[in-house]
This record gives sequence, structure tokens and C-alpha cells, in this order.
Amino acid sequence: MKSNRDLYVKLAIALFAIVLIVCLVVIGLHAFEKYIVGGGDDNRSTYGHITYDGKTYAPRTDITTFLMIGVDETGEVTASGDTKNSKMADFITLFVFDKTNKKWTLIHINRDTMMEVPVLGPMGDKAGTRYQQIAYAHTYGSGTEDSCRNTANAVSALLGGVPVNNYISLTMDSVAIANDMVGGVEVEVLDDFSMVDEALVKGSTVRLMGDQALTYVRGRHNVGDQSNLARMARQKQYMRSFSESLRNAYNANNNIMVDISKSLGDYMVTDSSVNDLSRFAEYISSYELAGVISPEGESVKGEKYMEHKINEEALRKMVVEYFYKEVK
Repeated sequence: MKSNRDLYVKLAIALFAIVLIVCLVVIGLHAFEKYIVGGGDDNRSTYGHITYDGKTYAPRTDITTFLMIGVDETGEVTASGDTKNSKMADFITLFVFDKTNKKWTLIHINRDTMMEVPVLGPMGDKAGTRYQQIAYAHTYGSGTEDSCRNTANAVSALLGGVPVNNYISLTMDSVAIANDMVGGVEVEVLDDFSMVDEALVKGSTVRLMGDQALTYVRGRHNVGDQSNLARMARQKQYMRSFSESLRNAYNANNNIMVDISKSLGDYMVTDSSVNDLSRFAEYISSYELAGVISPEGESVKGEKYMEHKINEEALRKMVVEYFYKEVK
């Protein structure tokens, strides 16, 4: 029974990994100096009735969220043994499940987004905030559950206290593993990678294999305009193409998801129970995918790194649209 249970857990986790592993933004290009449900009690208190555009809105109770974090770490997941680590959250996407309308949406958050990131103290408790890229949220904590909790708290804070119900994080190696297990992913190269990989010439059609897939979804140094916005566009393209490869792989091998789950198990961290994952898997399989969206903003060169400045009004409008309902 236990072996079947473990297989079921990993299978359900893998479903989420497969859906979004394809667009992981893993590995940072900089030198660096399981999650509480609801985005943390301090964030939960801000999620209440609001006034927007002269109307009153209440939080929707028919929404469930699930956070996907891509971590710039190779190998199996390991704890730093300290309250700080060097693993940034370079890929941050929130699944939003609308149980009334039977739809789900992906909110893809730019890792360069500037905000007041929650900081953890020596005892693992919140010790204030620091204005920096949201990617740094994961560097507070050991790099495992506490870092995922802090990243989820950062996402919740960015969205005005919207609860983040569960999370999963995956490391860099997951990209090449999943990519190759579905037979590679074909893309029309959107940016010129010739300085990095001579096969990845802009406009050419290439079936990405191994680390080449990781290069395509993560690269920005000496690639195109070197912005994270361009990289996010490649991730969305890769996600669509990966889905096609997965469908073909499944037709050839109905056990492909089991195989992938076994291969990715040591590269992930999640706080989700068997029931949670079973429910989320049902949502993904039966609900309509409404789309992939990103909070609007402008990316500029900061003092040291790229900084994505969110359009606060556009963000507020998006949050109201997806997480609130008008009080008549």
C-alpha cells in the first residue's frame, strides 16, 4: 500500500511539473551576496473587502492557487544548513483555479520584479522586508520548505494579500530531464543564441535536447535584448511546444508520467498533500486553460541588475479581475 501511495503522490506532483517545467527560468547570472496556507497570517489580513473604481469588492471564495517555483540549483534538493542560501527563485508562476467557471489561469511573474521582499531572521521568523527583486525571496531560509514559504509570502504580498494555498519548487536539472523524456521539444528559435550554441540561430527550427533546452529557456546573457521579458516569451513558446511533445510521448507510452515522476522526485519540494494534488490534477485535466498572463511593467537597468517596475494600477486591476467579486 505504501509503495502505491508514494507512486500516486509523485505522479500527481509530476503532473504539475510537466505542465510548467517547460518554461522554467532557472539559474541567475548574478553573484549573490513546506508553505503556510494562505500566504502567511500577516498577508491574509490584507485580503478583505476593497473599493476599486468606486465599487466595493469582496474576496472570491471559489478560487484556489498553487505556486510553481523554478530554483537556480543543480542536482538534488539540499538544505543549506543555515538561514540563508544562494538559490534564487528565477521562475515564479501562480496557478489560479476558478472553481465556479471551471477555468484555470497561469500568472507568470517576472523574476526581476522589484518589491518589498520579506526577510527571515535567525529563528526563521519574518524580520522585516528589503526592496529588491522578488527572485531573492527564496534566498532567505535553508533553500527548502522555509524558502518556498517565504517566496509564497512574497507572491501573496505582491498581489495584495491574495492567498497562496500550496507550492512546488523544482531545480535546474528538471528541465533537461523532462525535455528528453518526451523526445525533445521543437521550437522556432526566437532569439539569436549563436554565441552560446551555434545550432540556435534566430528563425531556425530546432528540436531542443538535453542542456540545450535549459539554455533556451534560461539564457539572456548575450542573447537578444538580454531582458527577462524576452526570456519569458521563449518560456511560453516552449510550454506550448512541450505540451505537443508530451502528447506524442503519451500516445507512444502510457506510463510516461510515471516515468517522469520517478525521475523528478528528488529535484522538488512541495507542501501539498495527496488530496491536494489529486484535486489540482483534476482541475488541470477538466478545466479550460484561460491563458497565461504577466503583470504589466517596465524593465530597466538598475544600479547593478535589471529591475522590473510593476504598473501598480494594472496590477490592481488584474487582482480585482481574478480574485474579487463585486458586492451588489
